Amino acid sequence: MVLDVWTVNRSELRSGRPQPSDHWHLDEMVISIRCCKYWLWRAVDNEGEVLDFLIQRRRNAKAARKLMVKLLKKYGFAPTRIVTDRLRSYLAAFRELGLTAEHACGLRANNWAENSHLPIRRRERKQQKFKSYGSAQRFLAVHTATYNNSITNVTCYADPTLRSFAQARSAPGQALLPPHDACRLFGVPRLPADNVTMPIPVKHRMIGIIMKLIHRTAVHLCKPNMCPATVVPSPKLWRGMALAGIAFLATALTPPSAIAAELPRLVLQITVDQLRYDLVQRYANGYTADGFRYLWENGAVYANAHHRHANTETIVGHTTLATGTDPAVHGMVGNIWFDRKSDAVHYNIQDARYPLLSAGGGVDQDTELDPTQRAATTDGRSPAAIITSTISDELALHFGPASKIFGVSVKDRGAISMAGHAGKALWFSKADGGFVSSSYYFDALPGWVEDWNAGDKVESFAETEWTLLLDPSRYRFADRDNQPWEVDFSGFGRTFPHAFGSAKDKYFTTFLTMSPAGDAITLDFAKAVVEAEDLGADDTPDYLAISFSSTDYVGHMFGPSSLEAEDNMKRLDRVLGDLFMFIDDKVGLDRTLIVLSADHGATEAPGYLATLGIEASIFDFGEINKEPAIEALTREFGLAEELIASFTHPYIFLDNEVIESAGLDKSVVERRVAEELTKIPGIAFAVGSSALRSGSLPQTPLTAQVRANFHADRSGDIYVVLEPHWFVGDFDGLTVATAHGSPWRYDTHVPIVFVGAGIEPALIHRQVETVDVAPTIAAYLGTKPPSGALGVPLVEVVD
Repeated sequence: MVLDVWTVNRSELRSGRPQPSDHWHLDEMVISIRCCKYWLWRAVDNEGEVLDFLIQRRRNAKAARKLMVKLLKKYGFAPTRIVTDRLRSYLAAFRELGLTAEHACGLRANNWAENSHLPIRRRERKQQKFKSYGSAQRFLAVHTATYNNSITNVTCYADPTLRSFAQARSAPGQALLPPHDACRLFGVPRLPADNVTMPIPVKHRMIGIIMKLIHRTAVHLCKPNMCPATVVPSPKLWRGMALAGIAFLATALTPPSAIAAELPRLVLQITVDQLRYDLVQRYANGYTADGFRYLWENGAVYANAHHRHANTETIVGHTTLATGTDPAVHGMVGNIWFDRKSDAVHYNIQDARYPLLSAGGGVDQDTELDPTQRAATTDGRSPAAIITSTISDELALHFGPASKIFGVSVKDRGAISMAGHAGKALWFSKADGGFVSSSYYFDALPGWVEDWNAGDKVESFAETEWTLLLDPSRYRFADRDNQPWEVDFSGFGRTFPHAFGSAKDKYFTTFLTMSPAGDAITLDFAKAVVEAEDLGADDTPDYLAISFSSTDYVGHMFGPSSLEAEDNMKRLDRVLGDLFMFIDDKVGLDRTLIVLSADHGATEAPGYLATLGIEASIFDFGEINKEPAIEALTREFGLAEELIASFTHPYIFLDNEVIESAGLDKSVVERRVAEELTKIPGIAFAVGSSALRSGSLPQTPLTAQVRANFHADRSGDIYVVLEPHWFVGDFDGLTVATAHGSPWRYDTHVPIVFVGAGIEPALIHRQVETVDVAPTIAAYLGTKPPSGALGVPLVEVVD
């Protein structure tokens, strides 16, 4: 069968088109022209046809009036119904022009206009914003004409314009195939009536679009002897229409796999443990072009990003980044908490139901440096205690099993929190020197994991040393390598070089994690994950979370202002550069969304602050019951036993049995203990759980942070906030150089960086929050945000 088409010239096309509907939709959007902000005002009718547009510098009543005047002059009639967003400038313009049309606005009422912006936004992103006012004007004019002539109605029924052209051009003997028959030819269901629209599959709508394009624009693409009564257009018109038609056909005929290719193939979410924002710039001397500089020069960098919860610890920060919500919602209120049901301390991700898959891969109580891991009562691990979904869970829900999800870290809580419930988590076991997982994730460790563990990456550090990467002249702290507050842990030393010793030494793997070697090991294993699991190999987005932990361990042992911390940052820069080059080779950085942030910052060592005249100290809760204020309170209540049972940062737990036996009101006891605690030097604020439950607190930034950290089932009886630069430095007998866990800015201030296709490089100084990270990833990928998300997408990334 030969499909014939009719031909019209441009003036016929304009004059023959029926007037648009008298129901108009008006909206405005921001566009960037040479890095300057403009407003694109657009009007469409209720059939989706673009009526006109204007590019203006202002978003006010004068701009709205200008658009309306242009529309009224162009079409010669006033609309009977106008739909807008809630911008009040429209009402002012309508009153000034004397329009009496029905005005509507509200949720989803203006979808016709808002949806018409989407192709413009995609084009703006692809060409990295408009280069000039003229180029923007030309593109919008061509796009509007092509859009109206090709995509106005994406269903396959005969619209009035098409029918009028068909009747005008039909002649005896000319086999004109009307749209309904064209639908039947291509196997598309015929619609029940000319003016009835019904949902049809996307592929059928695309065929309808193609058929309309053929009917309306093929005249400019065909040869003269194929079409009767052909009017030959001018070369300029021919060229323009041909390019528009070919471009549209290329888009319409794009297979689903090519459409999906607009999404990144890999989401690479990097979390650096204890990366306070200022450290990146502070130690930048000696960075390469491939690590931090690549992120800062190619990404949207948020220089004023903060965690908004009070207890800035590892599991809290990681889970907040993964879920987009506060610990009050996701439930991970601290690295450990006291479980009153079991009358025992609970390590955040412990789960006896899911034992480790590696014999001897659990926590070695004799050598483990981290007191929170030693507190665990089982080696089993799972994400079950995370109450809400994570961004990785949302990828699994949206894209299905084809989306591969992995979390990798030296710390178990760093890997599990980011992998979520639907992913696979693997972490480094200092006990057996390899990466392990639990039965929650695998029935048995994959063969490639066993192969990596059997390799020599870890043992290659044996009998080597951690030395300075660069010449001492490149370091701020080159002359301060032996500061008295630094910790010499089991002979690792306070000065360079730091010897790792024999692989058989019981602290060998601990020394590795206390140095940049821990990040190097994590990187090598992450590469193995990408290769073995073919991450980023197809158009379904995969997800890899890497948590680098060395910055945290180095900070605790030596402090952030130390030669060790400085060298670690320079080596971390190389690790990131190596990672990015590897991802570029295996996946392509142009097909990867990179997200970098941190779980918390850190305070400075009190000794270092003292050299600057800043008061700071270490607080000891071990003798809290012997403080005069607490002893006086115990006597006031007539108690013979100690009132405070224990302290698990940042919570004090009262002895409930003592309180109940004395017949005391617990809320009163909490309030009085909190009042007396604030009289103790070093304690800035204390509040009882009863007051947090009732909401009977003043609205201050500090109380908001504490509320964000409060979970009724897991939080302790009294939340304690120490004075700035005070911290609990006792790690079960080991006094560390510095710590974190406070609501103060040095603990909350972390970087947030997004690098990916369509994201313009920018340094943004407005304050944002870490709860915004997961919703931004969701918006970028088109998934729904995690179930408890409270943050909002960052406009510089998704607009």
